[in-house]
Amino acid sequence: MSYCKLTTYAFTALISAFIFTNSANAAITDKSTGQSFPDTETIKFEGNDHSLEATGVATRKKFFAKIYSVAHYMEDPQRGRGNAVFDEILNSDKPKQLFLKWVRTVNGKKVMDGYKESFDKAAGRNGSIRSDIDKYVGFFSRGVNDGDTHVMNWLPDGTVEVYINGSQVGTIKNKEFAKALWSIWFGRNSVVNRNDLISRIR
Repeated sequence: MSYCKLTTYAFTALISAFIFTNSANAAITDKSTGQSFPDTETIKFEGNDHSLEATGVATRKKFFAKIYSVAHYMEDPQRGRGNAVFDEILNSDKPKQLFLKWVRTVNGKKVMDGYKESFDKAAGRNGSIRSDIDKYVGFFSRGVNDGDTHVMNWLPDGTVEVYINGSQVGTIKNKEFAKALWSIWFGRNSVVNRNDLISRIR
């Protein structure tokens, strides 16, 4: 093989390796805010690692102001369109995650009031989960700053783990509550364009 052909082969191999490496580390980006999220996430349940796939990303807005970007992850998500996908997300016991990146500073009262309003729209005034809703809302009493991250993991046994800036602030074990929480983003009264949150699995 000539030196020229060898050099060309080596260059092609280098480019291929670069493309493969970057594909393996691919990210999803909210074009509205510029916030990027990993293509996959891993959560633990009963000592086992579960690999979750990104299903999509959306922007939460209030009166045209951008509040946060939210990405959703799920283990082995169902592909398709329409209500069947939303129903599986809300009713399946597969592990799931919501990953929020805030792009606006909001005081505690507004964050808590916003969640209360969203729960009322998503689940109605469901008295059976009211205490769990109050507990969840209380996690955010200090408010949020631009750049904060919130992560909620929904585990197969119905437990919701809540993390603020990487630190766990609490857990709630109640599948009915978990479904109500996810309904804020995946229910008919979603606070975002819920179709954006399944754009990668259509």
